[in-house]
Amino acid sequence: MRHLQPEIVTPFCIPERDFQIVVVGCGGNGSQIAGGLGRLCYHLRSVARAPAVNVVLIDGDRFAQKNVGRQLARVRDIGVNKAQALAARVSADYGLRFEAIPEMLTDKMLGDLISGQEDPGRGANRTNLIVVGCVDRPEARAMIHSQLAMGGRDLRWLWLDIGNHEHTGQVVLGSVRTWASLRGSMALGGICAALPSPGLLLPELVAIPKPPKKPRGRPRKVPLANCADDVATNRQSFGINGVLAAIGLEYLTQLITTRSVTRLRTTVDVKALTIASELITMERLRSLSGLSEDELRGIGPQKKG
Repeated sequence: MRHLQPEIVTPFCIPERDFQIVVVGCGGNGSQIAGGLGRLCYHLRSVARAPAVNVVLIDGDRFAQKNVGRQLARVRDIGVNKAQALAARVSADYGLRFEAIPEMLTDKMLGDLISGQEDPGRGANRTNLIVVGCVDRPEARAMIHSQLAMGGRDLRWLWLDIGNHEHTGQVVLGSVRTWASLRGSMALGGICAALPSPGLLLPELVAIPKPPKKPRGRPRKVPLANCADDVATNRQSFGINGVLAAIGLEYLTQLITTRSVTRLRTTVDVKALTIASELITMERLRSLSGLSEDELRGIGPQKKG
């Protein structure tokens, strides 16, 4: 009789350092993440030898009436910048100092956060930097993806992407932007040192659509997709953001408290009431990347790509 051998889970591990959490987008998912981080940071004060956690919220939008209810917006927040409103509220509620950047993410802004340009005590060279992407647009995701490490002396940091459709969504964790960068990620034996970017696992996240051809005659304005509008018209599940945020916060909690995770992606379908996660294993990384086990261990010929 043939016995199936269970796959060996290889946890992804990070150094024992303090943390900098940058939340990009403070709408449906981002506002829930911000509130949860406030509770987590307050809790960590009572945990022995817990690392320091600095939180930065980024969003250039203001809360509108349609955001109240689904997002963590109150009536008095209408007209106030999302990042500033959430940072002020969470800081006041828990005695914390969340920072707010009331602007849309730019390449320079992200580069400065990664390098610690504005604050030499921070950045990916001194802290475990985690960028939590909670955005609707592929342009912002592509910006985050493009600055992930490729290898060598690139600063290593993590991208935790949280995104959803009407009833489904996913939470994906990654650290490198090319499949070839996974070479040697399993070299330590029993520990995984790199995970593929969410943009590699789900290329549609970073695929910027080509602008449509100009029609003849007077052009018609086509409204952009908006999660708040989808909820208002009952196209999007009311509870999807809370479920995804809870999963995203669990990823962050495990990374902060144990410096490791054993899953690289979690998918959700709230209509079917199902949740599934992908384990980090040699076989899974081999299947995703096309690299051999020897290459993943860093002992095979280097593969381009």
